[in-house]
Amino acid sequence: MKKILVLGSSIAGVRAIEEIRRFAPDCETTILTDGEYPYDRGLFAPVLAKEVDYKKIFYKPNDYYEKNRVNVVTGKKIARINLKKCKVTTDDKQAFEGDVLIITDAPGYKLPEIKGVNKNGVYTLQQLTELDQILDFLPLIDAVVVQSDSPRGVSIASAFLKRDKEVIWVVTSDQIAQDLLNADTTGQLTGARQENKLRVVAANPIAEILGEGDVKAIRLKSGKVLAAQIIIFPDAPVDFRVLTDPAVTTDGKIRVNEQFQTGIEGVFALDAACVPRQEAGAAPGQENAGFLLVTVLEEQGATVAAALKTPKMADSNAS
Repeated sequence: MKKILVLGSSIAGVRAIEEIRRFAPDCETTILTDGEYPYDRGLFAPVLAKEVDYKKIFYKPNDYYEKNRVNVVTGKKIARINLKKCKVTTDDKQAFEGDVLIITDAPGYKLPEIKGVNKNGVYTLQQLTELDQILDFLPLIDAVVVQSDSPRGVSIASAFLKRDKEVIWVVTSDQIAQDLLNADTTGQLTGARQENKLRVVAANPIAEILGEGDVKAIRLKSGKVLAAQIIIFPDAPVDFRVLTDPAVTTDGKIRVNEQFQTGIEGVFALDAACVPRQEAGAAPGQENAGFLLVTVLEEQGATVAAALKTPKMADSNAS
């Protein structure tokens, strides 16, 4: 019997399991999540802005997994990923193995090398556990810093503005800021800037995060200090330092072919875990605020299942 091991909370992993079960109904399946049941990251900003109900962020009801014999493991910190053995080990020495390993996200994201970056209140906002912490903390904060040159950062800044928070937006250059402002067809950002609710800081990155334990302020490269209680780095890259074979990565992500195969038998990488994204199902217009659309993720999962639909797989499940 085949054992399918999925690492990450992406929708792509769930769809892969659904499609695999069509031809291998008895396969054992386990999903190692980042702390929550699989969800749609494209809804982070709308949920933060209170435009979408929090419950809609989850791809399936929680009881779906039990009813369909999908073992969901939450709350485990990943310590090691052995691709050749399709094996994932947690920091408490628990090992999970499969005949097939589908990696849909990294165990974590790399924060920039800035003094104070490990203080409470610093996030990448790329995993749901971070959104949960921010929502709990939101009533207590006045100002948020978003350091980003991407539409994802813009969506996060807009969400905080809709919650009536002051936003300090740190960007690489005036030109990047202007391009992103021009792309905002709602005019919300420009209006907030005119009302002094949005402060744009260009070519003056964060040099230090201040506070004892919790974030209290940032010090810019120029030396200027600005008060804030939350700092977000939404462009932070994936962190795959726990891989035993870093040779399979390019620019930190796992290289894949058109079927999301890594070159190691039985190992696939999807969603944020793989590169190049444009050649792996992320054509222009198929992203929502920097995250892949649900339909694209579902297609990725179906593609993996099709790659696994072989006589060898069928024979294994019949035995």
